Amino acid sequence: MKTLRLASIAVQAESIRLNLLMRRLVIRAGLLAAAFFLVMMALVIAHAALFELLAARLSPAASYGILAGGDLVVALIVTLIALRSKPGLSEREAAEMGASARQEIRASFGWTKILMWAFTMFRNRPRKD
Repeated sequence: MKTLRLASIAVQAESIRLNLLMRRLVIRAGLLAAAFFLVMMALVIAHAALFELLAARLSPAASYGILAGGDLVVALIVTLIALRSKPGLSEREAAEMGASARQEIRASFGWTKILMWAFTMFRNRPRKD
């Protein structure tokens, strides 16, 4: 019974961990998509306005270079924000609980097999009649 209980706990813990992981990944993907869309919209408008300002003072080639550098900085910032997502406390605790339950299951099966082997050896031993 203890082994079944431990297996049940391990399955529940893994289920919780995977649900939290999937939730975090979906939220992360949604945030990345929203950030990408907003950056693209803002860049289209900003490019037009900034190009007009820069072209009045600099050559068109220099204006394009400045705009490309700004795009790179914005992309780097959005990427760093997306990569910051880490497992939360609940996800870490569920993973630890699952690992602990799996370890106890392995230990339980190990002793059960040894005891069954010893019982079989004892039962099948030659009798001194």
